[in-house]
Amino acid sequence: MKIKKTLHIIIIAAVAFIFAACSGGKTFEIDGQLLNMDQGTIYVYSSDGIIQNIDTIQIMGGRFEYSRNIDRKGTLVLVFPNFSEIPVFAEPGNEATLKGNAQQLNNLTVSGSEDNKLMTTFRIETFEQSPPEIQKKAEETILNNPKTTIAIWLLEKYFIKIANPDYEKTLKMAKELKKVQTENGYLNELIQKLEYLAKAKNKGKLPSFSVADVKGNTIDNESLKGKKTIIYMSAQWDYNNDIDRNVKQYINSEGYNFNAVKISLDASKKVATNELEYNDVGIKIICQEKMFESPIMKTFGFYGISDNIILDAAGFMVKRNAQSSELEELLK
Repeated sequence: MKIKKTLHIIIIAAVAFIFAACSGGKTFEIDGQLLNMDQGTIYVYSSDGIIQNIDTIQIMGGRFEYSRNIDRKGTLVLVFPNFSEIPVFAEPGNEATLKGNAQQLNNLTVSGSEDNKLMTTFRIETFEQSPPEIQKKAEETILNNPKTTIAIWLLEKYFIKIANPDYEKTLKMAKELKKVQTENGYLNELIQKLEYLAKAKNKGKLPSFSVADVKGNTIDNESLKGKKTIIYMSAQWDYNNDIDRNVKQYINSEGYNFNAVKISLDASKKVATNELEYNDVGIKIICQEKMFESPIMKTFGFYGISDNIILDAAGFMVKRNAQSSELEELLK
């Protein structure tokens, strides 16, 4: 009996060890401590696909913890209640510590890996710099650290998710990263998209697509023909979106006859459709509840919330990333 009992204990211990080795080796953890934020919710998504869904973190007493199994290095993006985004670079079996003042998120410190330390340095050094100065610093950091995950994040943040990206220049930078990150599948996908965007610019047809809007209606290439169309992005928390305001103003005004398709970056369809209860002006709303990881964004080559495409009645692109001041003429 003693032998059987001992054997039973050994088997349980072995199973527990194997389980811990299999799961614990892939676990990434964040320990956070914030001043001036006693309670709140942080959304978490991945900009490069190391997690597929949106997670939530609850802040209690200014502290929070987060744990997730991941299979590879990548980027988690923390979206704070004021919708500021802080990247945390994750590695299986590693952990990060986040500390700072919630009222000064640009001065947050994230430690635990060289990538996170490098990003903290970049964030603090560029805190009071102008956009051109920040972009120059980002380019310098990318070229000096081509093997890092932060290099890809900075490339997207400061060279793609901007009002008027130079896709040809950005493509060259991405290919430089590829020379030393030969096995990075996400970087391969990014290069393919940049090649498409660099060639497409303001011409060509949209990629084939079919997606349901929040009312359950199908939107595809054929359904948009016959009228000019604007496809753009927005969110309930984006109070400075002039594109959305102008589209709502023009869509039913005399002299205009166009389709409007809005890709909502809200985390839930319920939030995205709030406006329909009091202001349904005929804009088709798509909400895939994945924020900046919405698949339809990638289909259209969208990266920043100001991105948009304007099509003619035959479905050909006539303008990409139009400014709000251009809409009156382009949509007539």
